[in-house]
Amino acid sequence: MEKRIREGILQKIIRRLQNQSVFGYILAFSTVMVLIIGILGGYLYRFYYRTIYSDFLSSNRIQLSSLAERHENDMRVFDEIALEMGLSADIRAFRLDEQPEKSLKLKDRLYQYALVSQCISDIFYIYREDRYIYDYKTSADVERFFSDGILLDRTSEEEFREFLYREHKEMAALPEQDVDGYMTISFLRGRSDVVIYICPVVPKYYSNIAFVVGGSYYDDLLYGGEGQDRLNYLLYDGQLLVRRGMEGIGDGELPEEAKGMEDGQERVKIDGKEYLLSVSRGESGILYCSLQSMEVFYDKIMNQQWGILLLLLTCSIPASCAVAVLGRTLSQKVKNINILLHDDEDSYYNLNRIENGIRLLQESSREAEKESAALRRTKFLLGFVRNEYKDRGSMEEMARKAELRADYRFFTVILMGDRGNSNEIKAHEKMLREVNRADGIDGYGMDLVSNNQRLFVLFADDGETLAQMEGTMFGIGREYCEEFLMAVSRRHERFEEASEAYLEADAAYDNRFLMDNGEIIRYENLAATKKINLLPEAYLKRLKNAIRMGEKEEAEGIVEEICQHVKKESYTLLAFRLLYNDIIHMLVSEWNIGETDFKDIYNVFTLSQCLTMQEFNDFLRDVCRELMQVRQTGRKDLSELAERAVAYMKENFRNADLNMSALADYLEISPVTLAVEFKSGMGMSPSDYLTLIRMEYAKELLRNTDMRVKEVSMAVGYEDDHVFMRRFKKYAGKTPGQYRGEQ
Repeated sequence: MEKRIREGILQKIIRRLQNQSVFGYILAFSTVMVLIIGILGGYLYRFYYRTIYSDFLSSNRIQLSSLAERHENDMRVFDEIALEMGLSADIRAFRLDEQPEKSLKLKDRLYQYALVSQCISDIFYIYREDRYIYDYKTSADVERFFSDGILLDRTSEEEFREFLYREHKEMAALPEQDVDGYMTISFLRGRSDVVIYICPVVPKYYSNIAFVVGGSYYDDLLYGGEGQDRLNYLLYDGQLLVRRGMEGIGDGELPEEAKGMEDGQERVKIDGKEYLLSVSRGESGILYCSLQSMEVFYDKIMNQQWGILLLLLTCSIPASCAVAVLGRTLSQKVKNINILLHDDEDSYYNLNRIENGIRLLQESSREAEKESAALRRTKFLLGFVRNEYKDRGSMEEMARKAELRADYRFFTVILMGDRGNSNEIKAHEKMLREVNRADGIDGYGMDLVSNNQRLFVLFADDGETLAQMEGTMFGIGREYCEEFLMAVSRRHERFEEASEAYLEADAAYDNRFLMDNGEIIRYENLAATKKINLLPEAYLKRLKNAIRMGEKEEAEGIVEEICQHVKKESYTLLAFRLLYNDIIHMLVSEWNIGETDFKDIYNVFTLSQCLTMQEFNDFLRDVCRELMQVRQTGRKDLSELAERAVAYMKENFRNADLNMSALADYLEISPVTLAVEFKSGMGMSPSDYLTLIRMEYAKELLRNTDMRVKEVSMAVGYEDDHVFMRRFKKYAGKTPGQYRGEQ
């Protein structure tokens, strides 16, 4: 009896010790909380310091990047104007005394250019073999131009003359300075300071174009506003072009560090004061610099210190309450976890039992992770065989996420019969273990339920390693299954041939009744397949144009023509599949289908089930319809300018005088602006669109009228019927006469 009493007392003591072990952790946690609160102030100060400093750097980078991008856009406009002038043979080089009529065209062109960008105050054209200088209003004798027309405050007449007439190979610039003279009246607009840029007219460099940029443009671009403590300035070829913003720093005091930097930020000191220097170099060679006083950063830090003190008070007040509540809550949670893990009403706070339960949960989690890895590998394999990856980099990245190595040189596709019995499952599992165990090779397998097949893809650096693993896998299959079938494609190097490799394996698999199943059925051992002739480019070009224009009936007619063409070649079933695979993949790759899933448009597994010519053509028609739907859904709204251009071309395409220059004149814009705006909205150049309209109307006339070719040529805007016939053949793949004869 006494022995039982002593044992009961001992058990109570053990239980109390067990209870106290939980509270010991709570006590340790409370001590850590006190230490955390003690160091929280210092940590938060460092944290806010780094965060605010990072934001300070980032805001300066963004501000500088914004002004640099805007200015670089205008510099690119200068280059485009100079390039377009170089391509305009009728106005780029002439003497006014000999060809005065060309000066009118030149002034008109300069007027159009002056409207392209708001930064351009005036444009001067200088041809070194002529004694006149032109802007969009007038021409001026060289001597009078330099003596009375443009007078610069910091550049002498001789220096200015040498600057304009020197043979420049790259852009040059004169720093900001005051300007005067009778030719400045129209563009000064109350400001007398300008920056002058000069660009050579390529490719012969015998002319220059000078762009005058007024000071008001740089006021808007560079000025940081009141209270910004910021100085923005531009350097080119080591000289200061223009500056705006914070006063108190002379031009000679600007930090030399900027000239040795390309892009970046660093702290500099000027007259004992600290500044942040931000630098970015543009494509034009201009160095964009910004100085901001570090006082801005220090003021933000001081403001945040009050927030830190308030946060410490807020944390310390409830900390003591949290510790008290935590002890009770945690002990109750431990008790509840014990009951959940072991499904009993044991009220002891046994941490060992919790640990054992968590280990069981970890094992379950690892099993779930294995299943997740299998899903990722299956998804990668499907995407690989369907050719969903745009480049090798994205393919290898997806393989890494699936924990597979696809960066080996060769790959091969394997198909096995799969009836889903237990022996086959064991064989497939053992095959995967052998692949994972071997060196220099990797791969994975998955079920193709709808085909009753098992698909494997193996990657390796040499063919011998692949052959050895194929033999090993075949031996495993023969060991576990009475009737085992294994078909293998050729070895491929280019990942874009994955669909072709699958079709090869499928072709080998289809020959299982004609081959000896006691050996691996290899695609290269099949009877030689007739060489697949490439489809004429004209068919694909016409089909792409029909899809681009959304012409469903036209696209279906071209598909039928493709059908008639390939019928003449007497292709095998595999040849049809490979040819249609190439056609469909080229069509899908033509457009960026954005968020649309690749498999919604094209699926190689569906293609492998096609058995008749009609099924092939139905499949190709479905792809064309889907692409037209995707293109219509994803097409950007046309700008008003592009809509006007389209309407004008549709109404006037029969006019032989309609060209891009005439269209630009009608729209009152430059040809450069027309090309950029139109291509952005339509996805093709305006000249290509005009040709498309004319060729489609020509086909209609050839089909439905008896007009001669020369008459058709005139009717669609071509005065020279030889030019028309060349362009028609390039567009339709056949001459007008051949096209009419086939209708």
